[in-house]
Amino acid sequence: MNFLRDEMDRYGWFLSDSSIRANLDWERFLDIKISFPNISIQDKYISIYEAIIRVKRLNERIQKICPVLIRKANQDGGVKS
Repeated sequence: MNFLRDEMDRYGWFLSDSSIRANLDWERFLDIKISFPNISIQDKYISIYEAIIRVKRLNERIQKICPVLIRKANQDGGVKS
């Protein structure tokens, strides 16, 4: 997740050799310091990620089991509360 941030992308570009293809030497890559949040924050990220995966799997199962309901919900503009 850390390497996907725009800030890390800019920093990697800054450390690169400034060629058109922007190569980052392995030694320079190893010099990049990565900060990690404390373990309680990491656990929260894991919980959120696992919840997202469960919802995606549930959505796939619902689409396989009830394609008619999915089509109807999409036609009606989604689920209304």
